[in-house]
Amino acid sequence: MNIDRLVEQCYNALPPSWKNNPWSYLDHGKAILDSDDKLNAYIASYGEMHIMKCRLAMNNIPFDDLESQDFEIFDWGCGQGLGTLTLLQFLAERELLYRVKRINLIEPSNYAINRAKSWVSQSVNVRTEIRVFNRFIPSNDSSFWNDIDCSTRKAIHICSNILDIREVGLKWLSQTCISVCPESIFICVGPLFGKRISRIHDFYNYLNEPECFTNLAQMPCGYTSRTRKPFGIEAKCFKSTNKQQINSSYMEQSEQKWIDEYVVGEECLRGVIPDSLLHVYKAINRLSVDFKIFLKPSIGVERPDFILVNISKGVLILNVCADTESFERDLNRVEAIKQAFIDIYIKRLKIDTIINHSAYNCIKTGLYFPGLTSAEIDTLCCDYYGSLCRKFKGDNRTENSTNMKQSLPQDPTMFLIKLCDEDVEEKLSNISTRSFRFDYYQELCSLMSGDWHRYSQGDKSLILTDRQQSFVESDLTRLRVKGVAGCGKTQVLAHKAVREHIRTGDKVLIVTYNISLIEYIKMRINQVPADFSTNAFEIINYHQFFNSKAKKYSTLRVSLTDYDNPNFFEDFKTEIINNDDQYSTIIVDETQDYMTQWLDCLRKYFLKHDGRFILFGDGEQNIYNREMESDSRMPRVNGFGESRWRVMSDRITMRTLNPDITRIASDFAREYCVSSEPIKMQDTLNLFDYKLGYWPIASNTKADLLAQYLIWLSKKFEISMKEIVVLGQSINLLRDIDYFLRTRYGIATMTTFESMEDYRQIKARNQSDERTMMDLKAVRRVSKVHFTIDINSIKLSTISSFKGWESKTVVLLIQKEVEDIKNIDEDGYVLQSHSNINALLYTGITRARENLFIFNLGNESYHNFFKTRISND
Repeated sequence: MNIDRLVEQCYNALPPSWKNNPWSYLDHGKAILDSDDKLNAYIASYGEMHIMKCRLAMNNIPFDDLESQDFEIFDWGCGQGLGTLTLLQFLAERELLYRVKRINLIEPSNYAINRAKSWVSQSVNVRTEIRVFNRFIPSNDSSFWNDIDCSTRKAIHICSNILDIREVGLKWLSQTCISVCPESIFICVGPLFGKRISRIHDFYNYLNEPECFTNLAQMPCGYTSRTRKPFGIEAKCFKSTNKQQINSSYMEQSEQKWIDEYVVGEECLRGVIPDSLLHVYKAINRLSVDFKIFLKPSIGVERPDFILVNISKGVLILNVCADTESFERDLNRVEAIKQAFIDIYIKRLKIDTIINHSAYNCIKTGLYFPGLTSAEIDTLCCDYYGSLCRKFKGDNRTENSTNMKQSLPQDPTMFLIKLCDEDVEEKLSNISTRSFRFDYYQELCSLMSGDWHRYSQGDKSLILTDRQQSFVESDLTRLRVKGVAGCGKTQVLAHKAVREHIRTGDKVLIVTYNISLIEYIKMRINQVPADFSTNAFEIINYHQFFNSKAKKYSTLRVSLTDYDNPNFFEDFKTEIINNDDQYSTIIVDETQDYMTQWLDCLRKYFLKHDGRFILFGDGEQNIYNREMESDSRMPRVNGFGESRWRVMSDRITMRTLNPDITRIASDFAREYCVSSEPIKMQDTLNLFDYKLGYWPIASNTKADLLAQYLIWLSKKFEISMKEIVVLGQSINLLRDIDYFLRTRYGIATMTTFESMEDYRQIKARNQSDERTMMDLKAVRRVSKVHFTIDINSIKLSTISSFKGWESKTVVLLIQKEVEDIKNIDEDGYVLQSHSNINALLYTGITRARENLFIFNLGNESYHNFFKTRISND
């Protein structure tokens, strides 16, 4: 039984008149489900929320405890069995279904329990008994049932979306659960009841507040895929035994009322978000304008108050300006979020905004001013612009008045959507755009909603060594690990990130230096066999992170020297803490590329006081010539006390499967002073015929011919084009090869740089070389952010942009270098020599796992080395 398909199937089965708002036919979720239409309406309305919350609650169950003995499942108020079905999926993926001896379904609706029994019976082993109790859970003063028992020592009690019903006797239920068998695991999950005492908390108190293995309170924890409704979660999951009597003297404190999550209001949000945001959210929800409303969404590290999306109106990034004193900062912040969306998160949009300026307007920014009138807002904006003009004039007193008037700064509030209570619907209705495309819409909604990654989607063949596993399971709050290329650092990082997320329930910040590694780390995380939401990991490079936070907390323009100031955020530390803008876990990859000040900044201001700071790196890939400690060959790190750099392995690579590549990499490192110690391979039996090749060719070899060589390689060695990565030192050469592959030979590509077509358009529309280079850098930046090898096409990248990645087959292009810049053609393939070429080529060689092919375009410095070590077939 695939529970992911149930919601869609039930929605499709609804009467057409029910499909717009099926929840309204269910007494907001409280109705007894007494027909197929109501059963389907419940799943269509609440099923996706219910399944996601159960997954979040269950992903930290101690499954190891279930391997040694049979157990029963009790699903209290089971409805159509979604809680049990979710648990059964978890158990099936871990091959534990055989341990389920009996399932007990308790539900008052005869229609619902019959469907639950039918669905559950399709999901279990034949030997598993299913027992139904078609009845209400009684109140506290009712007598206990004498027909419910447990035949095993262990039971799992599922209490999902049931404890918040006031008619359910919490004391009765806690006593029944604890007495039915010796050992119990409780899964208690429901909607978030603000920040006040909930009925889940009352139930937990009856059971004497045992230690929780899952303890969540999040709003929002997700969005429905069809309606984009936000929903929250409260979950307490724990173990208990019948030796612990319930706290029978406990007095229930909750005033919780039934919560319909499709009519999110004060019951869910009061105390969770500021009152100013709650007021705005209620106002927008009342509108007839059909916007998808994302409340406090996370897109990377950006967290606006609202994002409103409509396919015909585009995107509105909306923040609340609750205090006019913070107007300038609020304005700068919302504009910075828009720029981040364009620069980082939607690849094609960034390219389109450079080539066609009108695309920039499909994302709009707005501020909501609670308590102000439209006239007061206009006065505020006018005064602000006046102050900018006065400052500008003061800074340019030597200019004559005519030039000064012509060059006055543009009013930054000119295109701002300014909302107040009196004109919300009118102004939102008037928003329009012609440049918003459906692919922008899909990508943006996917970014904000995330996906659920199941245990079965991980790669169970990727088995960590004992040493690697020790790093993953380490409880050190300060951990730093180094190792050679290919020794498994990134896989350990991915497992560690997933473990820390599951342990805390919080988002994990992963900071890289190379922005093209963002997709690589995502790919590695998705290989971990575990259950988690994909947007639980915020992966970003250091400079993007610094920029985002600086624009959030400071009105000052960020300069190059600010990145190296470890105390930049000192004046904002209290505000950062109050905004809950710190992380329980920060993981830094490529630490060898970091300056000590950057690490200090992350640790001092964005790590919680009891948080974990974890570093990974390889000093031999120091291609930016950072200053290193002499003993560790890694950057100096403060705040780690006596904790030393721990070595991943004794210079053993697990990336490289071809022993010849390992030998060449070790020889190259010794020959060119990258390292004097040889790299070893992990001991494995080599039964495959891996390939090596080296060809010296002329420095003026045409890109079209190089494209033909790549096609020849693929055919000669029977290697699929999608398994090939072409690494070069310059974009000029790679861009030309990419163009011929696509246009002349019809081969799909993925690159870390602009296409030839975009390059020509950008050059044609810019009259200055400086502006052209700025636009090209912007396109390359967003291309690197979205670069991945997990795609059915040949990949082309500069070596520096591919650092950290790996590929089965690498084609390395070594270009000729000269000392005199006068001998270099701007569009040619000859490069100026530089000091870090040895480390760069070493990085390129160590990206290959199985096959390595090298074309040397006239660089005599390396010819003899490769010629004597690689003999072509």
